[in-house]
Amino acid sequence: METAQIESLHKVFTDYLKKKKQRLTTEREAIFNKVCNFMELFTLEVIWQELDKENFHVSRASVYNTIKLMMDAKIVVCHQFTNSLFKYELSCVSEGFIYIICNECETVSKLQDEKLTRYCAAVKTPKFTREYYALYFHGLCSKCKYRLATAHLRQNDNK
Repeated sequence: METAQIESLHKVFTDYLKKKKQRLTTEREAIFNKVCNFMELFTLEVIWQELDKENFHVSRASVYNTIKLMMDAKIVVCHQFTNSLFKYELSCVSEGFIYIICNECETVSKLQDEKLTRYCAAVKTPKFTREYYALYFHGLCSKCKYRLATAHLRQNDNK
């Protein structure tokens, strides 16, 4: 991400923290910087592990709480792909993608379609201000589909 974008997001975050009478602690600053380095989907655990690798020890609760603040400030969005799979992404990166989720192995892929992005951007909804949108396709990836089909064939052969 470009320095100007990071600085802009940092200002949004610090302004939000001031408005909520919160401090920009060194932990929050480190978590913010780590999140801004991710241009793809991430989990809270990945952020915590990356900080730990750099010998910056922070609690998982601090990561969770900081990400929550970043979500409230509209810097980060949370995607709930399945009942147990939550991933996060910078809001400035997330728009315009189709998320393809395998219901079997929970692999998430991103696809970008310019025509669909233009269409979604043009959609007007009366009495509603859209902050962002996400489009999810759920199904089976080719690996899981093949694995399930071969398992089914083996099961039929054993009968």
